[in-house]
Amino acid sequence: MDAVRTQAVPASGALQAWSARAGVSGDVGMLSAAIEGARRVLGAAAAAGELRNKPLEGFLKEVRREVFRADTLLDELDYYRLRQEQEAEAAVAGEQVVPASVPLFIYI
Repeated sequence: MDAVRTQAVPASGALQAWSARAGVSGDVGMLSAAIEGARRVLGAAAAAGELRNKPLEGFLKEVRREVFRADTLLDELDYYRLRQEQEAEAAVAGEQVVPASVPLFIYI
């Protein structure tokens, strides 16, 4: 079984504050909590050793993939937050910032 990073990394304080201003703090909090819970399950499965239950093994592989996708989504949200802060700072300084195309992919 693949090694799994079991220590959860919650959304940063800055991301939590931004998500509250954006009206999505509940969603970001639930996503962070779900990632943490899934990592605990994956860590326990990894600690148990080799699985002989093929359906369970396939399910855990899918869970790992979804945790990765959820982490990616949090990273994209944090990037968007940083980009907004950069644009706001540039506007205050009277500078022009070339807008970035920021694809936000919602994985459902």
